[in-house]
Amino acid sequence: MGKTGPASARAVTIGDLAGGGSGLPGGGWGGGGSAPYVPDLTPPPTPTGFAVSAAISHVFIEHDAPLYLMGHGHAKTRVFGAKAVTGQPMPTFANAVLLTEFTGIVYAYPSDPATHWRLWIKWVTVDGVESTDPAGGTNGLGVVTGQDVALLLDALTGKITESELYAALGQRIDLIDGNGVGSVNARVAAEASTRSTVDGYLGAQQTVRIDVAGHVTGYGLAGSSPDGSGASATSSFGVRANTFFVAPPALAQATAPTTGLYDGFVWLDTSLTPAVTRYRSGGTWTLIPPALPFVIQTTPTTINGVAVPAGVYANDLFVKNGTITNAKIGNLAVDDAKIANLSVSKILAGSMVVGQYITSANYVAGVQGWAINAAGNAEFQNATLRGTVYASAGSIGGILINGSAIYSSNYTWQGAGFLIDSNGNAYFNNLWSRGSVMGGSYYGYAWPAAGSTGFYLGPEGLLVGNANNGRYFQLDSQGNVYAPNFSIVNGNAYFNGSGTFNGNGTFSGNLSAAGGTFNGLLTASFAQVDTLNVAGGAVTSMRVGQRDLGDYFMGSPLVYVDITMPAGSSGVVLHGTAEVRIAAASSSDPLVVSIVREGDGAVLGSGRFAAPNSTLDTLLVCVPVVAFDPSPVAGYGRYYLRVSGAGLPATWTSNVGRAVLTATGGKR
Repeated sequence: MGKTGPASARAVTIGDLAGGGSGLPGGGWGGGGSAPYVPDLTPPPTPTGFAVSAAISHVFIEHDAPLYLMGHGHAKTRVFGAKAVTGQPMPTFANAVLLTEFTGIVYAYPSDPATHWRLWIKWVTVDGVESTDPAGGTNGLGVVTGQDVALLLDALTGKITESELYAALGQRIDLIDGNGVGSVNARVAAEASTRSTVDGYLGAQQTVRIDVAGHVTGYGLAGSSPDGSGASATSSFGVRANTFFVAPPALAQATAPTTGLYDGFVWLDTSLTPAVTRYRSGGTWTLIPPALPFVIQTTPTTINGVAVPAGVYANDLFVKNGTITNAKIGNLAVDDAKIANLSVSKILAGSMVVGQYITSANYVAGVQGWAINAAGNAEFQNATLRGTVYASAGSIGGILINGSAIYSSNYTWQGAGFLIDSNGNAYFNNLWSRGSVMGGSYYGYAWPAAGSTGFYLGPEGLLVGNANNGRYFQLDSQGNVYAPNFSIVNGNAYFNGSGTFNGNGTFSGNLSAAGGTFNGLLTASFAQVDTLNVAGGAVTSMRVGQRDLGDYFMGSPLVYVDITMPAGSSGVVLHGTAEVRIAAASSSDPLVVSIVREGDGAVLGSGRFAAPNSTLDTLLVCVPVVAFDPSPVAGYGRYYLRVSGAGLPATWTSNVGRAVLTATGGKR
């Protein structure tokens, strides 16, 4: 998917990106489709827009965006070059060698300083064919890299410090030192000299020096010719001082000047004694001097608490061409910049054109970081898109996307995986939903209009059918169930009408029914039935009583059961069970559990338990008892279960226990 056809037209899949085959730095394209690939050996055109420029250690090469389609599109640019040597013929393309290759439209080629290059370029197609003719013309485009300023400065310094003028400006004036007769602490000397030798050397110099307590400063002009000819003659002008500056001239007069004014104009106001120097600034005169346009400070100093290092200072500097090894700039405005390497903490750009790629500093293809290349391929760790994504195909974490479906890579029909097709069909093994799923006429958790149907499944519950049609099923989020003539609410089932039950049923709790037919085995911990039809006869009534035991008075009823019997009943069968553990009690007499008819106090049946170790606080005693009342009272009847024992206290506490009494009556 996304790999058939020529490389220039193939779609990019997420698998390409994740597998390092995105064309990004460090990766290459994956294999092609199943169709045989036919190379196009047509040469690309000669590059256009070819331009070169230079920094100190890099040559910048630029050209127009290659938009040709020959050879299945553009792959890279090849750079050819030759060094030009002064005094020798200018190189041609025949003298050039392949220097480098690059993608994109701008490239910085590393070079030595002070090198004169002649350069040509050719474009290369995806199929490996390069331009027939190079761009650059007969002798190529010329460019010279910048000078090594540190090297040049070292050379100049060595020559100047070895000159006679440099030494002469540092010599003391030969007068008497000290403060005695004939001595002076501040001396001024002006000297001029000429010299010629038999070997043709001719030289002359003039100096002005000031010696203040041994601190010698001055300036001088010197010229020399090693062979006495003008062709070899050189000259030097030197200044030896802590500070050298250039300042504008001053106009001295008693009235303020009115013509030729500019910011920084200096007026020496002679109308006052002593005269006052005034400076033009913003259309008015001020006593605050402006910054000098040019100052050379040869030694570090401190002025008014401000440390001033040695250096050259300029207020406004206009340079046509400059070579700077290192620069610290507070605010820089540049019309055009070519930079081989750029390190910044923040970039704010109106637009950005990338010839090759941009990456994060930690980018490793298929592992970490991010990258975007000029071909439009991108690789990211995570991405959040607030707009719209348009793609013909792709793969995300093994989830495949094409024009007709979204599906997992392991999807098989009626097997593994999932698929959602463009027709709205979906295939899953399991489905977890945090919202709702609905169909038909449903738009939420509410019955639709009469005559409509469908279903709703959401956090509130399940609706199927339509209650407005009388045929429905509802299951709410609390587990309650509702259907016509039937409901289960809070664990209790309710039947309104008649029902038929086939099979076995077990009910824990109360079972109440208006009418119905049970086929099979019905088991319940408590059943209240007015009429229960059983094969072979009729049981007219059944009651179950149950109680968890706590404090208990000896001989008092543990649990009651009430039963209503119609006239002519044949009897009541009673089943009782008492489970007790009596704390802090012991007896040699047995524990007696009895079923008693409340109306006349008749004991209908008893069960006994004798503890072998005469203690009842460590044993859980379970005593069953069965009784039959052959003469039940017509109408309302009550029975109860009690515990007695001759050696037990009148009041006792059962730590653990339960009493159950079941009464079943009717006639056969």
